[in-house]
Amino acid sequence: MDFPGKYVVLEGPDYAGKDVQCGFLINALEKEGHEVVFIREPGTGWLGDGIRKILLDKKSDLVPTAEMLLFMANRAQILKEFILPCLKEGKIVISSRDRLSTLSYQGYGRGLSLEMIKLIGNFAMEKVLPDLYIILMASLDVLMQRKGVDTDRIESESLEFHERVLRGYQDFIVQNPEITAVFDAGLSREKIHSQILESVKRVLE
Repeated sequence: MDFPGKYVVLEGPDYAGKDVQCGFLINALEKEGHEVVFIREPGTGWLGDGIRKILLDKKSDLVPTAEMLLFMANRAQILKEFILPCLKEGKIVISSRDRLSTLSYQGYGRGLSLEMIKLIGNFAMEKVLPDLYIILMASLDVLMQRKGVDTDRIESESLEFHERVLRGYQDFIVQNPEITAVFDAGLSREKIHSQILESVKRVLE
């Protein structure tokens, strides 16, 4: 589907620096006069806030299928409530994560069927795809060095889990080079921002 607006997703494993780069990118685009809407997954909106608390709470004893379906339910609501209206109005939607996270975390990480996740993801998002995936990547060693003490339920998973998640992102990048721009999360924040902004501007042309 073609919209007057653009849909850009920042992705990557935990501790890659997505939130910082989302903030940098939004500020830069707004300074240039663009209308920008920020989406956080899980979260954003009345449903998303509640789902986020369940998904990230260490006390939540979710089975993998329930975890995956909660992410998808949040996504379906965000699509109708925020993403589609904003794209139709010509705004730029910047999202921290989308269905690629579910493919990597619940598919590769939890071992759920990748085909099932793709099918449900397309259903939840009505086949609306990002114009660009900005993917921040680094080695597992670099990422784990940034791990803090106060981790959520998913961040506190085993090294083996996070290694599988990383492999999910790596496979997606190889399989989808036409819609991905990959950046070294080990570089300085300023350098990464400069590279990301250049890639986004090409999409906006």
